[in-house]
Amino acid sequence: MNLPLEIINQITEKPISFINTRNQLNLPHYQGNFPFRVKQKEAIELGLSNFPLVIIAGNPASGKTEIAKAILDTAIKNQNSTLIISPHQSSLNQYQNLSLKPLQINQEIKYYEIVKNWLKSKIQNPEINFTPPYLLPDTIFDNLEINIQKLSKLITETNQEKLRKRIKQKFPQISDNRCMLLMAKIKKFSHLLTQREYLKQNYQNLADNDLEELTQLTINTVNFPHTCLVSDIDLIPDKIFDVVIIEDSHLLTQNVIERIAKNSQKLILLGELDKDNDNFLKRLFYNLSPAYRLEIKENHRLTIDLARKIFPLFYNDYPYTPVSHSLNTPRKTDNLPVLLEKNCLIWHDIVNFQQMIIVLKQYLLENKDYQILTFSENTSTLIQQLLDSNSNNQIIKSISNWYGEETENLLIVVDKNNQDNPTLTELKLALTRAKYSITILGDKTHYENSNLNILLQDNTITIKRDLALTSATI
Repeated sequence: MNLPLEIINQITEKPISFINTRNQLNLPHYQGNFPFRVKQKEAIELGLSNFPLVIIAGNPASGKTEIAKAILDTAIKNQNSTLIISPHQSSLNQYQNLSLKPLQINQEIKYYEIVKNWLKSKIQNPEINFTPPYLLPDTIFDNLEINIQKLSKLITETNQEKLRKRIKQKFPQISDNRCMLLMAKIKKFSHLLTQREYLKQNYQNLADNDLEELTQLTINTVNFPHTCLVSDIDLIPDKIFDVVIIEDSHLLTQNVIERIAKNSQKLILLGELDKDNDNFLKRLFYNLSPAYRLEIKENHRLTIDLARKIFPLFYNDYPYTPVSHSLNTPRKTDNLPVLLEKNCLIWHDIVNFQQMIIVLKQYLLENKDYQILTFSENTSTLIQQLLDSNSNNQIIKSISNWYGEETENLLIVVDKNNQDNPTLTELKLALTRAKYSITILGDKTHYENSNLNILLQDNTITIKRDLALTSATI
């Protein structure tokens, strides 16, 4: 039995037990430049420690995903194998910009073919750098795309004017002194540039047999990052990953977490401690020694005014919000009709769906920093059809695609005809991903007996009925 699973079984039987067991990963300290706060830095160090099981809990917008990225990038640079697991694809999408792009395990393609395709994509744009280490960093020189034959001809020319013109043509903003320095580097290290270009061409023209051989060598030796949906965990290759991170682990059962623990040397659980919802993560968190757990009570997304309205609905503690979150965020209006109010949480009580579309058009005309969110695919499709614009594909999302997303201003449309009735989990997700304002459009009376009623109590949300609908047409 590997260490994380052993610890889970131990603390399930004997809560708050001290655990001497450590793994031997010896991950280095985080060396990035992201401006983490003190608690977030503690979470990163906990994630990079030799404790086999770590829980990092926090409200939405507390920075859990950025913490996970810092841990993963450190492990990747240290050549450790990593795996990120989540119940939702939109959460996994947040990890596509790691220092090494992850390989996604899925049911559609066999693992061997996934590795092969991943290698093929890397080979199409190989990163080969022959720059001598004693030179100062030079991104232009490192990324210089050249043609070997033309370069050789330009370098051998006694007159360097042609080379200077070629550089000026490719980099029009470059200064004369910078151009002269680049010319000198090209002339001095032309043999390295030629070799680099030769290797790039060989990689890009790699034969299928060579790619097959490279895949066979890579699949068991190279530690590249993996991502996997919870629904696909049975497809995880039979190997032990150095670091495994589970996003939204509060949504998973004990059996699923134990199944994932079998594939890890170090297991990091990310999730929320819901005040009204008992789950395995919550029980595990409070039964785990304080040395292996950390709760971050911060909010780095919502403005102070919006956070004061939203977080008390779902959490026991009001999270700390940096003062830098200004309440008076400027918005461009371009002399168009303005529907924005001073209140940051508004419900427009609209019975007719056609009127909702008119209001949506006004918002989208006035400010482009909006996302439209629905609680069903049917409502999303209907809005798209009535707005009649292909450009709106990126701003209309259903709740199933909202995990891991964020926006500045959010428009939520609830359509009683499509029976849009969110669960408390979906409602919490919807209301904690916007920075400045949330506006709900729908029939208030119809939703007074639904989970949305939580917003209608104690004057949490401002109700508006006197809408000016004359400036937009369907």
